[in-house]
Amino acid sequence: MADLSTQRSSGGLQFVARIVGDILLVAIVVGIGLWAERLTDDDLALPDEVGGLAVDDSAAGREFADTNSEGMSKAYDDAEAVTALYGRDPGSQLLAIAVRATSGPPVPTVFTEDQDWVEEDDVQCLVSQLRKRSDSILCQRQDGDLTVQVVASGPDAPEVDEIVDATNEVWEDLS
Repeated sequence: MADLSTQRSSGGLQFVARIVGDILLVAIVVGIGLWAERLTDDDLALPDEVGGLAVDDSAAGREFADTNSEGMSKAYDDAEAVTALYGRDPGSQLLAIAVRATSGPPVPTVFTEDQDWVEEDDVQCLVSQLRKRSDSILCQRQDGDLTVQVVASGPDAPEVDEIVDATNEVWEDLS
């Protein structure tokens, strides 16, 4: 009789232990899933509007942005990168880029004799005179593993202060 009673209580304990073990296993799996989801979230989503300009959602605008994002990602050792064009008028468009990497100082696509560095708080800008009436302004802000760049060029390019503001606007949206 004692053996049957011992078997029942030990079977009950095994049953409870199995349930507790299963609950712990489910909790661990759920915890790992939530942790992995946080790591893979696409937290680099640029805003729909920057500097008063709406994102160019045309097929050409999206294709350019996708191609540039892929190139930026490759340039930064497959870091997460996102690009968007804002505005549809080529003379007054803004290009915004965000990359999960530290990039160093802004580097121009073309070096000219007439280039100026402008620094305002956490934003560095490189202003390049490309032609008689056309400036290229590249502003960048970075900290840790996030770099944000905003570029404007063309005869109707905004002033440097406006590009600095746009850079800070994108930065604040992402951080």
